[in-house]
Amino acid sequence: MELEAIKAWLLGSIPGVIIVGGVGSIVGSLILHCLKLWWKAGANKRFELAQRVLFPLRVLIYNSEKLRDEAGARTADGKYVVYVMVHCVFVMAGLIALFMSLGFCIYTYLTYGLDRAQVLSFFVGSTLFFFYVVFKDFVMLWAFVSEDIAALDDRIEEGAPKNLAEWHEVRSREKEIETPKEG
Repeated sequence: MELEAIKAWLLGSIPGVIIVGGVGSIVGSLILHCLKLWWKAGANKRFELAQRVLFPLRVLIYNSEKLRDEAGARTADGKYVVYVMVHCVFVMAGLIALFMSLGFCIYTYLTYGLDRAQVLSFFVGSTLFFFYVVFKDFVMLWAFVSEDIAALDDRIEEGAPKNLAEWHEVRSREKEIETPKEG
């Protein structure tokens, strides 16, 4: 039998189609089983890669928490508060640069399409750079907030009034406490 005759029999007869389907199912299940084994074997490597990529952020969080613990307790001199405020200004500047770069990127794409690929790639790269800078600064600022302050904020937020009527009730109770009744 020639190759063409075998191909015609496999695709043209019912037993041939059943054989092709069975062989295809077996091969597909073997491929899926091999992919599953490969995925499990690579899980440790993927975890290590993620840890290696996120290591600079971990160091940044560690350094920020150390600074908060050592300098944050001595806020009487005001240097820690000024330091945090300066970093807030840097975050705002980074956000402005990010949005400007994103706007230039969108403008360049909408105006010129891909005709100016070098300019567009510059703005895409600068947008990604400013996104990384802003993300890094946000992570650092979040690490400056101590856990007890974050927990206090959560408790206050849970006890906050949920609508305007509750707010009026809370305010009226607070005013009654502030102004003692004369008897």
